Amino acid sequence: MGGKYKKVYEDIAIMENKYGEKLMIVNNERLCVPKGLIEKVIKVHHRSHTSPEPLIETIKKCYYWPEMTMHITHFCEQCEGFRRYRPALRLQKRWSISEVTCSI
Repeated sequence: MGGKYKKVYEDIAIMENKYGEKLMIVNNERLCVPKGLIEKVIKVHHRSHTSPEPLIETIKKCYYWPEMTMHITHFCEQCEGFRRYRPALRLQKRWSISEVTCSI
């Protein structure tokens, strides 16, 4: 295995699924995603155009690949829906009850 898996090397197990395909599993719970499928995994979980932080946490529960935080963050930054709609939501001012006045 390459140096990119060095951090999790001792936690990796090779398992065979019912089709005879070999799968790499980290900590007996997270599937190691091959390089060619990384974008597909991110797309499936990014349908709501969420920001990188919650998306990273969601994907980390089931999957692992080297530099996944960087890949997910980059994907979100390139997403037209996220760039168009999410920044506006983050910039909206949150009003507190003490800032609201009423004239009668």
